[in-house]
Amino acid sequence: MFSLLKAAPLSVKQVVALLIFMLMSSFASMFMPTLLAWMLDSGVPSQNHQIIIILGVVMAMFALMSAIFSMGTARLSAKLSTDFARRLRNAVFKKFRVFHPQKQIVFQRQAFWFGVPLTLQPLRCL
Repeated sequence: MFSLLKAAPLSVKQVVALLIFMLMSSFASMFMPTLLAWMLDSGVPSQNHQIIIILGVVMAMFALMSAIFSMGTARLSAKLSTDFARRLRNAVFKKFRVFHPQKQIVFQRQAFWFGVPLTLQPLRCL
């Protein structure tokens, strides 16, 4: 099983990019309460509307940045998972093709015995 995982490695650049996107999205989301606290501590008691507006715009920018990084994370993780599944499936099929015909018959019998009927011949349409 683990040899099949080695046969389907992930791209290091994509994994690093995914981690960076996740960290940036988390940072932007967790920094929002701090900005709100600064707005309430400095702008509201002194009735300084300029600080409230500036911090409100900064909060909106952080919310937009968090949304963009979250979308990038979702897209990149979907691409990585489908790419990994494709590579793993190809490795399994390649490994299965090198079975000796006698082993294929044994595998068919065992699969049928445990309730997983499978055919090793391609399906033919009539």
